[in-house]
Amino acid sequence: MADTPDRVGILLRELATQVQASVDPPDPSDITGLTFRKARPRRRPLLIAALAITITAVLLTIGLSGAHGRGSSIASTADISFGQHTFVIRDLDASTAPVRSINHSAVASIRLPIVSSNHASMAFGDGYVWVIEQQAVSPLSSCGNLARIDPNSLLVALSPSIPLCPDAVAYGNGSVWVLAFQIGVEGYQLERFDPVTLQMESTVTIDSGPKGVTQQGDTEAKYFFLTIQGNDLIAAVEGQRARLQLVVVDLRSDSVMHSVLLPIAIGQATALSSKAGVVWVGTNRGWVLKIDPLSGMILRKRHLAAEINDLSATTGAVWAGVSLPVPRNANYPGLDIVRLSTKTEEITKDTGLPMVWVAADAGAVWALGSAVSWYRTDAGLVARINSSSGKLVGHVDLTKSPDRAPNTIGVQNGQVWIENGLTGSLTRIIGPSR
Repeated sequence: MADTPDRVGILLRELATQVQASVDPPDPSDITGLTFRKARPRRRPLLIAALAITITAVLLTIGLSGAHGRGSSIASTADISFGQHTFVIRDLDASTAPVRSINHSAVASIRLPIVSSNHASMAFGDGYVWVIEQQAVSPLSSCGNLARIDPNSLLVALSPSIPLCPDAVAYGNGSVWVLAFQIGVEGYQLERFDPVTLQMESTVTIDSGPKGVTQQGDTEAKYFFLTIQGNDLIAAVEGQRARLQLVVVDLRSDSVMHSVLLPIAIGQATALSSKAGVVWVGTNRGWVLKIDPLSGMILRKRHLAAEINDLSATTGAVWAGVSLPVPRNANYPGLDIVRLSTKTEEITKDTGLPMVWVAADAGAVWALGSAVSWYRTDAGLVARINSSSGKLVGHVDLTKSPDRAPNTIGVQNGQVWIENGLTGSLTRIIGPSR
């Protein structure tokens, strides 16, 4: 019998030919690891969007072809060993089927031209939700605003344009803080905003070496995060030679107290969270770091997974969204949500839920699905997790389109907030009272 044509291989070769004609090959020295992060849409937006849609279609085609070819379905459970722990991944459909959906009357959305590359683009404080509004513009000009959202009325107020391009936001010490950068400009700028007037009050410059952070028109996605503990702001930025740089800023004096460059083997920051005087950093090489904010030094570290997608610290626990290595022909996704001990960094609960982002607040834990998993997508699924048992206890579907999936989640005072930079929307979910 004649061999069946490899339709997926043909499609991939055609895609490679199209991409090669329009994209310069990357310098191998710039490649530091695989990541789910997307490049900023403000740089070559049409090409990036087209590639994202095409690659997603290829991934789905591969999955469908494999599923039909093997006559199999997604595994009900799968074991993935990494380090000294074996992760048990569960089928998400099977996990959600017996659980009641959250009433859609509790869901409300507004349109905002937001571009959220990570959870650093959302903060809470002074009774408001704070997000970054960005627009694609030419280099060396303002390209965004700070947006203040009333959590009840969903009314939006915007700050004046922010110098350079805002990328991360945090609230602390009675002010809103925005981290900004721009191609061709050395270093980073930390802007302080009055939460009432939305006027910028001061600027702190964070140095990142004599050549700056955007050498020779670098267009790679940046890893920028902010968190605040007491009177200290901790920024995780990309420093010299693509090394992770931690900077501690005294919010009372607007001065840089410490700046530490971590070994390149640690990777770049992909998550940052803090609680009870401790800062937690996740990286694209799978490390979880426990940091002393007073000195910026590493207290403990653990190689938890292939990549850390997200971290959310609560009292006594740190919730992590992780990526794990899987075989090419696996019929399960390499994703999981786990709970870590703040004392030992040991896994105290493995939910087995193949989701990407996680946010926790006062006993409420929520996860967001935002990735193509095998031949289908769970993009847009928002799940409530019992913080003690780790079981899924509620869920709501926001979208089923893998190329337009939401990619940021935050929780505050029983409300869940979801950003979608691809659709330009901010969604509020009022969670169950218990």
